[in-house]
Amino acid sequence: MLTSRYHGVVGCRVGRGGGGCVSDDVVVGIAPPSLVETVTGRLREDILSGELAPGDRIVEEQLTRRFGISRAPLREALRLLGQQG
Repeated sequence: MLTSRYHGVVGCRVGRGGGGCVSDDVVVGIAPPSLVETVTGRLREDILSGELAPGDRIVEEQLTRRFGISRAPLREALRLLGQQG
């Protein structure tokens, strides 16, 4: 029997060898942060900590390798930070 993940039950096995139900507690309405949100947060931390200082050159290729992402989410994160000031 499979029910919605939002009800906390992923699946149950019955019969020979069945071990019962597997629970996966998921809080409804709270999604994990998106890749862009995660990168935005990491860049913000780097700026506030001084790792990225005012006037530092931002090289996309270095940041994409560092974060293990493509350029699109990095560019979106930089755009969001620029809007936020």
